[in-house]
Amino acid sequence: VEGLAIVASDDGYALVDAAVDALRFEELLGEARVAMREGDAAAGAESIALAFDLWRGPALHGLTGTTWFSAEARRLEVLRVDALEEQFEAALALGEHREIVSALRTAVEENPFRERLWAQLMLALYRSGRQADALDTFQEARGVLADELGLEPGPDLQRLQAAILAHEPAIAAGRVVSRRGNLPTPTTSFVDREHELADAVGLLREHRLVTLTGPPGVGKSRLALEAVRSLESELRDGVWQIELARAGGAAGVAR
Repeated sequence: VEGLAIVASDDGYALVDAAVDALRFEELLGEARVAMREGDAAAGAESIALAFDLWRGPALHGLTGTTWFSAEARRLEVLRVDALEEQFEAALALGEHREIVSALRTAVEENPFRERLWAQLMLALYRSGRQADALDTFQEARGVLADELGLEPGPDLQRLQAAILAHEPAIAAGRVVSRRGNLPTPTTSFVDREHELADAVGLLREHRLVTLTGPPGVGKSRLALEAVRSLESELRDGVWQIELARAGGAAGVAR
């Protein structure tokens, strides 16, 4: 936890402008899930990498002797495995199936009841040209679930086995497509400000940093978005909007 001041209240104490790793981890995990749903595996992988950089060993290490801390530590550890699954999902989408086979094997050994991990391991093996190993992995998962829980593999795992047997094209490694930028879609037209827009675009072509100033409500943000939108096709990595107002203090600006 980073913070410079502690304030007291009727409910206890609070850290002013503090950056709590656990909260930031959950925020990054949420961002990764959104990126994956939108088909941007590269952004998802980046968010998950930042999330894992916040871990320094077991959750709440040394504080789990009480009921609340113990329960919270378990919750965070479950989220950590969730993040691991998202990391593997992003790697598969980016064509990194060979690189993650070993890590996936370790993950299923540590979390043998997570069927998504078993499925990811099967898929990574299959895409690496190891169909027999992928099918053996399904039988291994079936044995673990049956012996420990008395259950058959779920429908997703069974469908994946059938797809591997049939060599379905849908599960083959495909071309990686990632989103270029995150500019919001305009909901209204932009008119009567052509001269301002031209000036802003001209300044952007000449300088690395351009600041728009003026009283609240005059449309600075909209002008900035339209200016960079007009240059979007010229930029290899697209245009990215970052809301510094969400930083929550100076410590969050770099993140």
